[in-house]
Parts: sequence; structure tokens; C-alpha cells
Amino acid sequence: MELADCGSPEKLLAVIFQHHPYWKPPIQVEEFALSVGICEFRDLEVDGFVGALMTNLEKTMGIILCAKGMGHRRRRFTIGHELGHYIIPAHRGDKSCTSGDLAETRRDSLHRQEEAQANRFSAGLLMPKPAFKAQLNELGAPDLSHIRLLANTFEVSREAVANRYVDLAPEICAVVFVKAGRVRYAR
Repeated sequence: MELADCGSPEKLLAVIFQHHPYWKPPIQVEEFALSVGICEFRDLEVDGFVGALMTNLEKTMGIILCAKGMGHRRRRFTIGHELGHYIIPAHRGDKSCTSGDLAETRRDSLHRQEEAQANRFSAGLLMPKPAFKAQLNELGAPDLSHIRLLANTFEVSREAVANRYVDLAPEICAVVFVKAGRVRYAR
């Protein structure tokens, strides 16, 4: 499929879903990655990164690496993120991504912009906007209990769902992410 003219993650996803209108959640991210040139997935015990992409110069084939021991749902998002780097035409070279990169939304540097784009790609691939919005409409007014239900439906982490929820909910809502009694960030 010709994706070279698609600059944004959203345009790429529109083309991908146009070619795969039958896909239903949970999206089979590894199968899709294999169909576009990813040759294998490896789990490695390495400090400092949670995901990486190794590819040839032409980006006609690649390998996605994930930190060993990562949970299934977090691994799916990481694979989607690295796949975003692989598919987005402007992203060049091998990538090594930290947990901070997989939460990046800022666009004030080229690195942050690429990481934010890869995150938008992964979220959009694993939680397709039409399917996600349909679920939100069925669930009604925003409620924290929806996060767990949607995480199960789309097989992604609650954090990934919460971020998508805030972006796509028909009503204004916010989520505060806390770990060990400290606020990590708010959306």
C-alpha cells in the first residue's frame, strides 16, 4: 500500500483502515506489523529502553525489540509505537525508546515530535477512533469505571485508554496519573 504521501499518523491510519475495514478490536498489531515488513519481534533484557526499532536504510524490513517482562498490553502499545516509527515516512534511522518517549505528547523538538507522532499512531491503531467513539457513546457520561472496561476491549493499558478517553470523550474530562503518591502528569 502506498503510504509515502501520508504525512500525519492520522492520515496514515485512515489509509490503513480503508484497506482493512473488517478489522475489529482488539487489533492484531503483530500480524499487521509482519504484513508491512517487520521480520521479527525480540524481547531483550536491556536497561534504559522499553522498545526499539532496527531497520534497513530503505525501511523495507525491520525488527521490533521490547523490554523483557513487559506486560501483554504494554507490549502491544510499544509494538504499535515502534511500528509508527517504521511506517511514518519522515522517521529515519533506528530508534531506541524510553518509557518517557512512550508517554510523550510535546512537539518542541524533532525527537519529541517523532515520539508524539509514534504515540498517536499506536493509540490510533490499537484504539481506532470510530470504534472507540462508538464504545464511548454506548457507555454514556464519562466515568472512571469505563477505563478498565475499554482497556479490556482494546487490550491496552489503562493509561493508554485514559489518554485516548480524554482526547475523544464527547464531554470535557480530565485524568490525573499518580504513582507512589506522586502526580506523574494530568490530561
